[in-house]
Amino acid sequence: MGVINILCLPYAGGSASVVTDVLAGKLDKNRFTAVPLELPGRGMRFGEECALTTDELYEAIDSLLSDYTQQAAPYYLLGHSMGGELLPHLYHKIIERGGTPPKGLIICGAEPPEHLTLAATDEASLLTEMKKGGATSEEFFESPELVELFLPIVQADYRLLNSLVSQIPEPIDCELIVINGKEDAEALEHHEDWRSYTTAECSFFQVDGGHFFITENTETAAIINKAI
Repeated sequence: MGVINILCLPYAGGSASVVTDVLAGKLDKNRFTAVPLELPGRGMRFGEECALTTDELYEAIDSLLSDYTQQAAPYYLLGHSMGGELLPHLYHKIIERGGTPPKGLIICGAEPPEHLTLAATDEASLLTEMKKGGATSEEFFESPELVELFLPIVQADYRLLNSLVSQIPEPIDCELIVINGKEDAEALEHHEDWRSYTTAECSFFQVDGGHFFITENTETAAIINKAI
């Protein structure tokens, strides 16, 4: 079968390379390669206009995806938080464009589509949410320059998430692997509702940590090594 590529989407405001850097050292390198699907506005694409709709998102990463969706070799899509919530929509976009679908989706720390709610996108609300999440350093909040530079990226991502609230995707036809942190009560409350979004096998895993467990330990990579 050869090496399977795991194509990764990040959480709101994050860079895909953060996710792949964490996974890369612990995935079985003889079987998997972690590939970042970097979104505009961050990482190497800093300065580009952020995507505000799923159509804009697909157009923004189409050139990155085409190397995998235009061949028969198997690949998986992985997304954390915002990235996970986008994956079913991305799956259908790939099918619509005539691409080879992924063998499965790995959804980490994400709410099932019917449980998404509109989020406030004003500066004060987003800063409060970021502090509560615990993934952003105190230095960020103490620097007006950093807030001015990076908060618009988070705002754009939350607007993208808000666009999903009225879009309930049809079930996908591939394996679904759902992973959540044991301390992420919000994600765990409904996580088994993901079962209705695939016509194929659906498996559930809980790992140590909170909402950002994917950056807190190596258990996500261990699950991928064992489950795929």
